[in-house]
Amino acid sequence: MTFEDSFTGMAYQNVNSWARELLKSNKWLDGATQQEIIDSMNQPDLICTTGFLLRQQIQQHFPAFMEKAAENSKIPLSACTDLSKTGNVPWDLKFTKALANVLASEKACEAFSGYDAQKKILEARQWFKYMQDKTRPQREMAIKLIFALKMDDATAAKFLISADYNLFSVRNPFDYICNFCLTCDPRFTYAEACEMLSEFEKNLPKEIPAAAPENAPSDATQEMTNEIALIARGSNISPEEKKAKKAKLLEYMKKKSAEFVRKVPKKNQRDRAEGEREMEYPSGFSRSNIEQLKRFTKYLAILYPMMDYSGVEIIENERGERIERRFATLNDLVNAMYEDQGIEFRDHQQLNLPARGAALNEYNRIPFNRDVILRLRTLPNTLRAMIRAASYPANAQDISRSTIMILAYFFITGYLYADATIANDFAERFQQAEKNAEDPKETKLIQMLSKVTDSLDGIADSEKPIENFKAALNWILTYFHFTNFYPPFVLDRFVMLCLLADPLSVNLRGNSLQFLMQLVIERHYGLQINFNRANGGRQNVPE
Repeated sequence: MTFEDSFTGMAYQNVNSWARELLKSNKWLDGATQQEIIDSMNQPDLICTTGFLLRQQIQQHFPAFMEKAAENSKIPLSACTDLSKTGNVPWDLKFTKALANVLASEKACEAFSGYDAQKKILEARQWFKYMQDKTRPQREMAIKLIFALKMDDATAAKFLISADYNLFSVRNPFDYICNFCLTCDPRFTYAEACEMLSEFEKNLPKEIPAAAPENAPSDATQEMTNEIALIARGSNISPEEKKAKKAKLLEYMKKKSAEFVRKVPKKNQRDRAEGEREMEYPSGFSRSNIEQLKRFTKYLAILYPMMDYSGVEIIENERGERIERRFATLNDLVNAMYEDQGIEFRDHQQLNLPARGAALNEYNRIPFNRDVILRLRTLPNTLRAMIRAASYPANAQDISRSTIMILAYFFITGYLYADATIANDFAERFQQAEKNAEDPKETKLIQMLSKVTDSLDGIADSEKPIENFKAALNWILTYFHFTNFYPPFVLDRFVMLCLLADPLSVNLRGNSLQFLMQLVIERHYGLQINFNRANGGRQNVPE
């Protein structure tokens, strides 16, 4: 899936202009360039936010509401920037408040098909907060808004990612139903999706068969994904055909009941009588993605050779017995990657602002902190939760796009700066895996990594390094079934800037992540950050 629009082009050109400047001379230490970087990390008109997407969707698909808001606020529609042709430009506050009131009206609820006209989706103040990016909707509300505002696949994907949620998971029954409902033509409503979930739960067999073992070959995720398209295909189907498709999907889901995650008690729920406890589904997970993540971390460990992480591997001992062999932990691998960049998270709290209450909440909403710093700090725990999901599906955590984006950065930089010994070991693993015809999944990973490394070889001499890095990131993201590099996302843009700094700036070679994090924090938040460089950093950046 690609996101091509003027907004994307603006953000892409913003990054590309720095790449051209860097090719001419070393500009990273120039004050003007640094200020541009700082501004861009939180520059509203270049950031894809949930509020922007809501306003854009309303403007494009609900013009009557826009006209009513203009009438009530006395602000002409011409004063509202066409968001399909610009970046994330704010509207007049008076107009936005008037629009929020219109969206909370009964007439609007009727237009948002599938909702009770007497029951508002959101109060006016909530609409206003969402459109102003004062807060982000919970995932359940985000899905309601996707249905209500009739978002297409690309917009829905951007909306979920910008709110920091994973896309619809094949392993989550409700996500699976929602994916189907939005694929059909005409689409099912949110209310109908909820009804389908109730039917699925009501008709579940008492004894649900166990899912396939974690290490068993399984393409269930892809099969279940394909089945949605097969059942939903056809356009402008009749009500009778729509009903038949619904029945067919529920029958298929019943057959695949072992593949879905189970309901778990909601957090902070007090105990009720047996059978009356309120429940919810975890996000879900892809077993195949988890297996691929394990394989991918093996190759990351080759590039960061202070350990030999391979997770848990089943081997045969001298007596022919199958046993588990355990290696260093995921936490060790992550720390090795950070130390290579001169960053130490374990014993230092220097990235936490001394804020409490409202001030802390405001800090957590800053895109750079939310999308970059917190992602890096929690990476070890996140990886462990993902790997553990296959063994404990009730507590499953799906693999997130932001996690893969960060790992892709470390793979790329690890490969670019690997010494001869590591490079040889990496090449040998490639050759060995290609010979291993009995493991097609490993071969598939090798084919992907070969394409990545091909795009990286000779990148320092490339006239268009951003294109090479884009290709490398996209190969890895696509391998894990995620959307391509998208510069309006803060983490995507930050990773690209870090990658561009490495091969093009002698003074920052190998330390761009550390340098840019320090730069943005010190300049934007007024903090003096002193990274611990005792154990790492391929080369210290100038003070």
